[in-house]
Amino acid sequence: MLSYFKLATAVLLTFGTLSFAQDVTLTIDGTSLNYESTADIYGFQFSHDGCAENASGGDAGEAGFMISATSTMVLGFSLSGAFIDGGIGTLIDLGGDCTTLTNIVFSGDAGLSLEVELSDGGGSDADYVVEVSDFAFTPDHLNIVAGETVEWVNLTGFHNVDGSTDTYPDNPDSFYNGPPSNDLWSYSFTFTVAGNYDYECTPHAPSMAGTITVGTGGCTDDMACNYDAGADFDDGSCLNNDCAGVCGGSAEVDECGVCGGDGTSCGDDHIDLSFGAIADGNMEILMTNTMAISGFQFNITGVDLDGASGGRAADAGFSVSTGVEGVVLGFSFTGAEIPAGSGVLTNLSFSALSDEACITNEVLALGEWSGGFYAINIGDCAALDYSAPSSMADVLYNSESDIAGFQFHVDGDLTLINVSGGAADEAGFMISLNGETNMVIGFSLDGSVVSAGSGTLLTLEYEGDGSPCLSDLILSDPDANGLDATVEDCLTVTYSAPCDDADADGVCDDVDDCVGEFDDCGECNGDGPSYECWDDVVVCDASDCSEEPTIDIQ
Repeated sequence: MLSYFKLATAVLLTFGTLSFAQDVTLTIDGTSLNYESTADIYGFQFSHDGCAENASGGDAGEAGFMISATSTMVLGFSLSGAFIDGGIGTLIDLGGDCTTLTNIVFSGDAGLSLEVELSDGGGSDADYVVEVSDFAFTPDHLNIVAGETVEWVNLTGFHNVDGSTDTYPDNPDSFYNGPPSNDLWSYSFTFTVAGNYDYECTPHAPSMAGTITVGTGGCTDDMACNYDAGADFDDGSCLNNDCAGVCGGSAEVDECGVCGGDGTSCGDDHIDLSFGAIADGNMEILMTNTMAISGFQFNITGVDLDGASGGRAADAGFSVSTGVEGVVLGFSFTGAEIPAGSGVLTNLSFSALSDEACITNEVLALGEWSGGFYAINIGDCAALDYSAPSSMADVLYNSESDIAGFQFHVDGDLTLINVSGGAADEAGFMISLNGETNMVIGFSLDGSVVSAGSGTLLTLEYEGDGSPCLSDLILSDPDANGLDATVEDCLTVTYSAPCDDADADGVCDDVDDCVGEFDDCGECNGDGPSYECWDDVVVCDASDCSEEPTIDIQ
């Protein structure tokens, strides 16, 4: 039963992710939680302060709902698709006197969320609700827009909410509900000024604290290279171009007038190679050279190159090509040279293979030059916008029972980013995942099932170098019974129905040579030896008797 409570909890938690306008009005009358609904009710969930830990019965019980009540939460649902007809009635008996209910979620047909109002003893007009209990704010961070309201509800403990500018001078606005209290209090504040806010519980700070971001932060200085016209507030991220034209770059002009130089090139011959601007699959390679260049070759790590164009190389009539392992080769068929100077050597088209690119293995052919010592200076590696590619893996099933719901964890050095397809999707299952825990849940509120048989249950999409392997498997049949399923070869869910074994010999009766025991004569459930020989020995058959002796009469 514990396995299905876990599965059912996950089912109800998904109701809050959808939002459609259908009304349910709740009232509390003594221990009765009454409802008036314009839509059929397929499931519900709410939090309480301990007053409803014995909740049961009502129309939910009559509809065959599974009602699970804990010290802080009540869940009601049906895996068979049963529902409570829209209308008026008593939803459940709370089992105690409740003055407030919070985090109320109701589900209608096809998992659609119903709008709920608690007209007596609870409910909230706030856009977000933060629970205050167990020395924590839950959630401890919110992203909201200006004009939205946050309500804090103290469920247990000696707490308060202090986001005052006396405590946090950098807060754009001040909010504070007063000294801490053990009461079951609530406090609401409407945030009208965009920015980042900090707050705390005074007696339990700094461990009990929270943050709220109102609007979108960004650079609001229109002279900055990363100016964000859509930002609601300045988050201190404004940047300027460096001497190489890189936004936020660190290159500076040294005392020799060389961008990114180290100050050692004054009066000395040198060749400097570095990265310039990098954007939209194009990167500039910069070169400062005090002597003519008749050819060059180098490698760019972390990229797949797809051609070169423009720059000082093209101006000098060079042919520039790219190849495997990021090689770049430039030369002139006519003997032309790139004269001394500074600027973009060439522009490279690329696809990122890593989050960083570096210039390596440089080879530079000099043109006309008086000779002497010279230095080759290679600039720093450059950061690239790179996302690792994802991989796919099929989760297979081989089951002798219809499957009404499942839950499992995906082990391995990887992160799940999507689950879809397969027989679960074809059956109309609601499939969800938690990318932080790699937990996958699939179920149907309308009673549909994955039919007994074998095939692909669903497909996992993940990032990382690990190999996915299922664990903590929970499998449910249409009657909400647990199936004793196993995981074979990491990705195959297997269930074999138990067989009859009347004689408990570990062999199913339909293939057992003898349902019972063989006697000494090899007969199934026989009586054993019964033939009496001439010498009174009892054997299985006459052929088993010894030969009777004969008397030779002379």
